[in-house]
Amino acid sequence: MLWRYDGNRAPSAVHRFRDITRGYQGDAVSRMAEREITTGTSPTTFDPDGYVTRAQAATFMYRYVGEPLPGAAVTTADCLRELRLALIVGGLTPAEAACAAPYLTDWSVDYLLAIVSGEIDPTLDFDLLATVALIAPRCLTPERVSDLSRLFL
Repeated sequence: MLWRYDGNRAPSAVHRFRDITRGYQGDAVSRMAEREITTGTSPTTFDPDGYVTRAQAATFMYRYVGEPLPGAAVTTADCLRELRLALIVGGLTPAEAACAAPYLTDWSVDYLLAIVSGEIDPTLDFDLLATVALIAPRCLTPERVSDLSRLFL
């Protein structure tokens, strides 16, 4: 369900779970494992035929949306939800999106999604580039900055 909500995006690596044998499960499980939304029921098993407990479902949702900002009011976290989801669709992890979202409140979700989809060239928006330069060292490791730069520039 979360993989479909995430746009059925292809994973960059194959999962490590030996019990994923049906082809239609592979990309979804790989993408969610890669994004650290699922860790499986053990280091090498996922249990695709098992029941998902309420706690597991809540954990998946929590990891997908991201950790709430420290000390943030619930209403503030709620108003940043769509922005965090847009950043996750753009390739950030939930934790990175939670860190970056407060810095990007001047931009609409639709504008950021247009950048992610390639409709708008982000290098033409100096204000956005300056904001990203401010965000990067606070929210991303140097390796992640390099990976994301290759995607968008």
